[in-house]
Amino acid sequence: METMVESTVQLERFGYLAVENVQALASKNLDNIPSRYIRPEIESDVVSADESLQIPVIDVSKLDHDDEQKKLHFACKDWGFFQIINHGVAGEVIEKMKTDAHEFFNLPLEEKMVCAQVPGHIEGYDQVFVVSEEQKLDWSDMLFLIGQSAHLRDTRFWPTNPSSFEETMDKYTTELHKVMIQLMKLIAKNLGTDPEMLLSLFEHEIQSIKMNYYPPCAEASKVLGASPHSDATALTLLFHANEVEGLQIKKDQKWVPVKPIPGAFTVNVGDVLEIGPLPDLVKTKKALYRTVPVEEFRKIKFTSKQDGKFMIRKMKL
Repeated sequence: METMVESTVQLERFGYLAVENVQALASKNLDNIPSRYIRPEIESDVVSADESLQIPVIDVSKLDHDDEQKKLHFACKDWGFFQIINHGVAGEVIEKMKTDAHEFFNLPLEEKMVCAQVPGHIEGYDQVFVVSEEQKLDWSDMLFLIGQSAHLRDTRFWPTNPSSFEETMDKYTTELHKVMIQLMKLIAKNLGTDPEMLLSLFEHEIQSIKMNYYPPCAEASKVLGASPHSDATALTLLFHANEVEGLQIKKDQKWVPVKPIPGAFTVNVGDVLEIGPLPDLVKTKKALYRTVPVEEFRKIKFTSKQDGKFMIRKMKL
């Protein structure tokens, strides 16, 4: 389950091409999966075998100490990823979200398709951002919803089975919002800027929720659950629904597997925090990125296939 907090007042709607549901493909027990899912580039990817190389772990309960704040600054600057423990989100809130998510994804396909995306909408049950007939596809299905920005929700796409889903999601996203606020204030402090000023930029943020489901695959070594990408968010808080290692991040031209700590969230510093520099941060230093309206940024992101750090490359001066 992936939670993304994004910095925009308005949710634009984009249409995506329909493709066969991955769970439907998996249920056919095919010996050979369709070629659009085969990713030859996997063979040339370099994955780190150094098990001591792991993303930093931040203890949120100790962030009132300088040493832990310095660890957070290093994690944001040098990695852009870190795990957080002792974050204050109650275990029962997380477990209930896991249970409801599992119940939804375990429903018969026809029941899940009641929540399917429709042309012109980003919310709903489908695949991730399919924008062309030639695009390689991920071996995963997703449920994409709007979280705390309740007035922007389209309830047509919200599951009613399990019946507790909406209440569970409200509790879960409320707790994650609190964690996000705490982290953003400390990130601002580490940058030497006013925390309240930084937070004001996200006053009308959209909190979006993306739950990913990865069905079994007969040719698992040839497919990707998620194409290499960066997140068009301020912060992404990712919770691993189990201890299966799947997430990898790229550092120094190598893919580093993330070993999820039970109960922890993995935090990703998104593209939005890296671009459009704050005025007080470029008074004495040259800006490295151009500033664009959030609507333009969003349009570029959601009308393009996932392709590594292309958004950051596009915004560099």
